[in-house]
Amino acid sequence: MGKGRDKRILMGLPAELVIGPMKNYRGIIPNLSDKGISVIVETSPDDDSLNFPPGAMVQLNFNPRDEKISLNCEIKWLQVYKNPPHGMTNLVGMTIIDPPDSYKKLLETLPYDKFYI
Repeated sequence: MGKGRDKRILMGLPAELVIGPMKNYRGIIPNLSDKGISVIVETSPDDDSLNFPPGAMVQLNFNPRDEKISLNCEIKWLQVYKNPPHGMTNLVGMTIIDPPDSYKKLLETLPYDKFYI
């Protein structure tokens, strides 16, 4: 995500983060850009936040405007916040690998001038 240099569009889209064949997590996309995306994932106290190791390849699925978009991503960083007794909040930052045309078209239609930080 360029250490804060890329324009980011603020969102709040529900998403699914898929790590390997057996690990799926529901989350929220707080912001996205042409090169990177982040997702907030809640995990239970029994779950291991090490499921999000930097360098891991993951798939992120979401449905903006009734169209499913799947992104192949590499985890770049992880911030973990403990929320006793509920579990942990994981903020996962990822680089998008070869974004599909549907994602590029979505970015073209979103208003950078109103919603970037």
